[in-house]
Amino acid sequence: VEAHGQARRLDLDDNFTGFFVDPELGDRQGEEHAFLGGGLRARYLHALPGDADIDAGIDLIADRFEQSRDHLDQGGDVIAPELAVAGSHMGAGAHLGLTYRTETVHAEAGARADALRVFARDELGAETGSGSAVSLSPRLAAAVTPGEAWTLSAGYGHGVRPPEATGGLGDEALSWVSSRAVDVGARYRPENRLEVSVTGFGIFIPSELIYDHVTREQVDEGATRRLGVELAAHYEPAPWLALRADATAVSARFRDDGEPIPGPASLLGTLEARAHHPGGWRGGARLRARGPRPLGFGAQADPSAAVDVVAGYDWGDLAFDLTVENATGARLADGAYYYASRFDRDAPLSQLPELHYTAGPPRIARLALTYAF
Repeated sequence: VEAHGQARRLDLDDNFTGFFVDPELGDRQGEEHAFLGGGLRARYLHALPGDADIDAGIDLIADRFEQSRDHLDQGGDVIAPELAVAGSHMGAGAHLGLTYRTETVHAEAGARADALRVFARDELGAETGSGSAVSLSPRLAAAVTPGEAWTLSAGYGHGVRPPEATGGLGDEALSWVSSRAVDVGARYRPENRLEVSVTGFGIFIPSELIYDHVTREQVDEGATRRLGVELAAHYEPAPWLALRADATAVSARFRDDGEPIPGPASLLGTLEARAHHPGGWRGGARLRARGPRPLGFGAQADPSAAVDVVAGYDWGDLAFDLTVENATGARLADGAYYYASRFDRDAPLSQLPELHYTAGPPRIARLALTYAF
């Protein structure tokens, strides 16, 4: 049995659209989020006769939240409040799982049930409300080793996203948003120095939420599906050298019209090499690459790549480590979005969307000294 708790607060001052919504005073906004919560968790593990284990547990949570958003002028003073809500959650969950393992078979089956009660209050509209929601999430997984070098695996499961915090307000009934995921894979390891794996997966979400930078709201865009494949390889051609490569290709689209989901890259990949010398020296390099990312209205974000390098030396109980991220100083775009804005007050107001970027990390160097005693 364990108890847990947390408290957090977040203050944001942002302006995503310049002078688009309010051409005179601007679209600057201040947001505040406060959260206080905790709970209890109990887990029971028991070995059954034979090669099986049982895993059971319960969770209890309770929390309170407050969220506000104000329209600010250019000096940071409040023009008008736009959102002020508060509320609480009370929830309970239980899970039950069974694991069976032998030298050639590993199988798991289980399910989790969750119940949530939400209380919410709109401070501006003087409205209160509450609601309840329940969910059941089954999962299955199995891995078979038909020979010394091969392992075949498959899995299926449900995941859930809890209702929005303000779901207790309004007339619609609360409901969890469930997602379904399936994967099938194979791993080939003919020797300790070499391992290759491939996994195909599918993720299906009935209600995809996309953030609208103009309205500052999460918008339900409908059902989506993600189909992809992951490839990974690890090879040690020499005792002092390790090579690793992995790649993920995914097709993420809306199920109704087949249009791509804004944001997810269609291709991700990593190449890495690490070496170590018996005298204590070590080093390595990693290349991270990301393919084009589809955005709204047919736009697309450019692909990007970055190189990280590491070096170190062990001297008795001392270890020196140097890490340089984005060693080449590439201009990286962390986020890419496509929406209408107006940051130039002298420019005419236009409803046409434009590309917006958030900067990725610059060249970052870290030097660490570790002493073991």
